[in-house]
Amino acid sequence: MKFSPVLKKISIALFCASLATSLQAQDHHDHEEGHDHAYEMHEPKGHKKGRELSKEAKQARKAFHKSLTDIQKQDLKAIKELRKSHRETLRATFTQKQLNIKDDETLMRREKRQALKGTFSQSQLDLIKKYRAEMKSSRDAFKATLSQEQIALRQKFNNERPARKRRKGMDRE
Repeated sequence: MKFSPVLKKISIALFCASLATSLQAQDHHDHEEGHDHAYEMHEPKGHKKGRELSKEAKQARKAFHKSLTDIQKQDLKAIKELRKSHRETLRATFTQKQLNIKDDETLMRREKRQALKGTFSQSQLDLIKKYRAEMKSSRDAFKATLSQEQIALRQKFNNERPARKRRKGMDRE
């Protein structure tokens, strides 16, 4: 399966966020049990460490997640599942050439995105556009359910975490 550059960015960002959350949870669990060992991760070629969250940002994120209602948590889970189904459906449309680019281990992530950029058919681009609109609609609907307190907690988290750096060639088209 192949993805558009934007969908791939979203997919990669979500994967990194879920991996970071998983590792943080494991670190927290190990810390509570008294384990002192550090985890060794083998980084893929061209991968740089993501933004490190400060203690304040982690606390703000935790407070935000604790403030969510069960319905809001279900909504977030539904959005995650929707994103997953979009990714799987789009990957099912990938041509062999796109699969070869995606699986080429000699290319860095940015190079793969750049190489894939020009290979998408009009139907794939239309699918991506449709998925973007659906995800925006889902996110907006979720944001509309947030209370003022939750919005403040979310904003606190956003203010505490390190700023993203835009890289050349990474802008949406």
